Amino acid sequence: MPDRTTTPDDSRALVRRLQQQKAALAGFGIEAFRAGDLDALLTKAAALAGEGLGVKRAKVLELLPPGDKLLVRAGVGWEPDVVGRATIDADRASPAGYALLTGEPVASEDLENDGRFRCPEVLRRHGIKSAVNVIIRGDDGPFGVLEVDSRQARRFTADDANFLQGFANLLAAAIDRLATHRRLAEAARQKEVLLRELQHRVKNSLQVIAGFVGLQRRKAAHPQARDDLDVVASRLEALRVLYGKLYLADHRGEIDFGGYLEELCGGLLQFQLAEREPVRLDLRCAPLRVDLDRAAPLGLLASEFVVNSLKHAFADGRGGTLSVRLEAVGPRQARLLLADDGPGTTPAAPEGGGGMGLRLIEQLADQADATLGWDRAAGTRAELVFPV
Repeated sequence: MPDRTTTPDDSRALVRRLQQQKAALAGFGIEAFRAGDLDALLTKAAALAGEGLGVKRAKVLELLPPGDKLLVRAGVGWEPDVVGRATIDADRASPAGYALLTGEPVASEDLENDGRFRCPEVLRRHGIKSAVNVIIRGDDGPFGVLEVDSRQARRFTADDANFLQGFANLLAAAIDRLATHRRLAEAARQKEVLLRELQHRVKNSLQVIAGFVGLQRRKAAHPQARDDLDVVASRLEALRVLYGKLYLADHRGEIDFGGYLEELCGGLLQFQLAEREPVRLDLRCAPLRVDLDRAAPLGLLASEFVVNSLKHAFADGRGGTLSVRLEAVGPRQARLLLADDGPGTTPAAPEGGGGMGLRLIEQLADQADATLGWDRAAGTRAELVFPV
C-alpha cells in the first residue's frame, strides 16, 4: 500500500532537488579547483550547500587551535557579528563537534529537544530548529565542519547528508590545494630572497676583484702585462654587469639583453680609453629579453670583440667607430652585430691578429647556440643569430 504522505508533487519536487544538487556539485567542483581566494570559496560553498537543501542559512566552521572551538569562518543568512567572530564548542555536546569527532554526518530535527546535544547559542539566537553537519577533512587533519541550518523543523535525509558530504569533500580538496600553493609560494619567496642576496654578493665581489685588477694594470710596466690584465678586466666587467642586471630582474632567469650590452660596452670603453684617442661607440640595441644561460656567453663574447677591436683595429691609439646592434629578426630569433671600422683582415689571416680572443668568440657563440658569421672586407664585422 503506497505511503499516503508522498504525493506526485512531492516526487517531482524531490527529483528537481536532486537534479539541482547534482548540477551544484558539478559546478562547484570546477570552481573549487580554480579558486585562489579561500574565504570567497568557503562563502560560495555555504551558499550553494544551503540552496541545494532548500534553506537560506549555512556556514563553514573552522577548527581553531588547540582544537576545542569551531569558528564561523564563512556563511550566508547570519547577522553581521557572526561570520568571523562567533564560535561553537568542538565537543560531542554540539552537533558540529559531534560530526567533527566521529567523522559521520549528524542531523538533528529538533535541536532544542534533542537529548544528544545542547543547542549552540548562535543557533538559538537565530531561531534555528534543525541542522545537518558533515566533516571537512584535510590532509593534515580536519579543517572543520560544513553545516546547513533551518528555521523550520525539518528532517534531513540520508540523501541530504550525502549531498552535503560531497560538497565538503570538494571543499576539503580545494582547501588542501590552496594550502599547498601557499606553502610553495612562501618557499619560493624565501628562495628568491636568498637568490637576490647571493646575486648581490657575487656582484659586489666581482666589483672588488675588478678594482684590484685595475690597480694592478696601472702598476704594470710591461705593455703585454697591461694587455693581459685588460682582457681579465673586460671579462670581469661582463660578469659584473650581468649580475647587476639579474639582481634587478624579475627572477624568471631573463634580462634585458639590449640594456646589458649598452651598459657593458660603455663601461669597457670608459675603462680602456683613458690612454688612447676616442673611439666612438655606436649603440642601437633593442630591449630584448634573453635568458641567463644565453646572455652570459653572449655578453662575454661582446666583451672579447670590444677588447680585440681596441687592441688590433684601433692599435697605436688610433680612433674610430665601434658599432653594436641588437634586433629581433623573427618571433623567436634575434641578431647581434658587432663591428669596427679598423683595417680589417684578409681570409688568409682569419685570426686578424686576435689569436685566442677570436677563437674564444667562436666557442662562446657555440655555447649560446648562435650562428656566427664574419666579414673582414672593411673593418671587422661579426654577425650572430640566436634563439630567444
